[in-house]
Amino acid sequence: PTAIGGTAMFYVEARCDYRYSIAYQWFRNKQRIKGETGPKLRIENVTMEDRAQYTCRLSIKEQNFHKFTNWCELLILDSSSGEYWSAKTEAPVIVNQPRSKTICVGSTIRLILNAEGSPPPAYQWYKNGVLIVGSIRRELELKNVDFADMGEIGRA
Repeated sequence: PTAIGGTAMFYVEARCDYRYSIAYQWFRNKQRIKGETGPKLRIENVTMEDRAQYTCRLSIKEQNFHKFTNWCELLILDSSSGEYWSAKTEAPVIVNQPRSKTICVGSTIRLILNAEGSPPPAYQWYKNGVLIVGSIRRELELKNVDFADMGEIGRA
């Protein structure tokens, strides 16, 4: 993965008979990248828009030879959370969700939700349909609960 603002580098190494020369052409999601005709593809100041699949076409025009490299995916790293985003989009799936709990007044309750998807799902907790400000992690902890904390806790 490459962090936002960082530099991503793809390169290909190829050899052929000294009588021929290799021509390179880089592609992003099957679209030719204008001006990228060398063995290295350098993407500076990476942004979320750079998430994609990349490949390089190698050609030896004297031999009418064309070959594509394997597709490589540029993953974008969120350095604050350690999560990364892929070019592939997958709808969020809840893998594990909290169950109803009964606890004593003054106790601490911890609810955990696990979801997967690409990009990674965002979390937001609600109580009785009202947003719980600042509750944007997969875990919600309520300390020293009392009767006012009773209700339906949900997530989005």
